Amino acid sequence: MLIFTIICMMFSPLFSVPILCLALYNSRHSISTGYAVPFAMLFGAIGYNLNTIGEGDLTRYYMMIDRLQGQKLSYIFANDTDRLYVRDVLFYFVSKTGNNRILAYIVGFCCYLIIFYIFFDTVKRYKVSSRSNCNLHIFLIGLLIMSIINVFSVVGNVRCVFSYILITYAAYRDWIQKKKNLLTILLYVIPIGLHVSTIIILLIRICVIFINKFSKLFFTVAILLPLLIRTAYEMTISLNINNIIFYFIRNAIIKANHFLNWTSGGWADEIENSISDKIERPFGVFFLLIIIILYFICKREKSMRKDEVMCDYIYIVAVVSLGCLSIKTGAFWRFESIVVFFCPSILIPIAMRGNKLCNNLLKILYSSAVIMFVYNVLRFVRNIVMDEFIWGLINTSTFKVVWEMIKGIFAMLGSS
Repeated sequence: MLIFTIICMMFSPLFSVPILCLALYNSRHSISTGYAVPFAMLFGAIGYNLNTIGEGDLTRYYMMIDRLQGQKLSYIFANDTDRLYVRDVLFYFVSKTGNNRILAYIVGFCCYLIIFYIFFDTVKRYKVSSRSNCNLHIFLIGLLIMSIINVFSVVGNVRCVFSYILITYAAYRDWIQKKKNLLTILLYVIPIGLHVSTIIILLIRICVIFINKFSKLFFTVAILLPLLIRTAYEMTISLNINNIIFYFIRNAIIKANHFLNWTSGGWADEIENSISDKIERPFGVFFLLIIIILYFICKREKSMRKDEVMCDYIYIVAVVSLGCLSIKTGAFWRFESIVVFFCPSILIPIAMRGNKLCNNLLKILYSSAVIMFVYNVLRFVRNIVMDEFIWGLINTSTFKVVWEMIKGIFAMLGSS
């Protein structure tokens, strides 16, 4: 059934959604991580057809890709003052395909492949699907990770959330799957060349080793985060250290300080005056607080021993996200997105135990997920031309996308 679903998804993602739902239902007692692939193809196709989103990061990157036409990769590297060479290679590759929408497909496919792979792998490791009374939990947790942060935001953001997800996957391979190999190392390193703020997520991953002794200290860090950013900025801006690691750390601090002080004008005003921010930011705080409460309950009851390190990581990201609440621009939701996408590491052990307090908190989360699903669908519809999007989703053949990527690879090789 899985192979048939993937084949159908390759021809028409929209028409394959009912087949995917049926396949998941039939496999509910033994879910395979392979089901991450059709989900990734679906969200990749959704990203591919987000060509009507107007202003935003994706539109700006499309313009950057257009300017790369006819340029040599060596020239692009030489003129990159940020040293984000992974970004350069990715944008250069997309420019060689001749279709800018390949970028959105890559981001959507890769992000949701990792998200659903870790989700289904967690379900398998806890043997949740073998218990009939827990199948509803699987469905609702899956709905939650798709509903609170929508694909419109993930694909439209392009680099930042993508790089955070890659680092998180590296940590998952490292801690949970015990795969301490070259691929894991590359997954830690590559995202740094994609977005400067990735160094913060990498530092969080390092901080996890101290969590057992200082877990409550991170609440203080959250409250003082703006002050810590300003202090770090004052300390690093005057230093002249010729070191690549320090270079990325300093750039991340400079960027964080920039967003912290961007309280008016341009994007900051747009966000402050938007209805979506007035809904999503308070809900984000509500969601993160519940996750933190559940984390401490699980910690006390020792119910998440299989994923304890991963849960510690999610907790720190949640606290850092709360620390970014005063930043008007997008820092808060970017960190929140990692908590949303990988919260099954905390929620699945809770769903298995049946604690009354935890079950009530889960019911609140599930109810809010349904509400946010409706809200995000309405928001999504408002930001696209619906007839064009649906028609595109019907006709987005994976064969065509893969062929365009193959042409891009050969074009890159021919111009090097």
